[in-house]
Amino acid sequence: MFFSCLLMFFYYIFFYNIFFNPLSLMYVFFSNTLLKKTVLCSLLLCKWAIIRRLVEDASKEASHNNKCVDEVRSPF
Repeated sequence: MFFSCLLMFFYYIFFYNIFFNPLSLMYVFFSNTLLKKTVLCSLLLCKWAIIRRLVEDASKEASHNNKCVDEVRSPF
């Protein structure tokens, strides 16, 4: 849980301003240098990887919590 919170903290610091600003997305596709496109596209892939990891962690934790609740409810 702490690791997920830490990832979200870094996600908002480094990626929020880049990927939620439409002008920066236009900059990725219309920039002239290949290096800028490569760096920004790799940051975009990192963003999606972090979001996917956080969603998987949250779903695993939720399913584990549901199993624990079911075990408590059923005495057999």
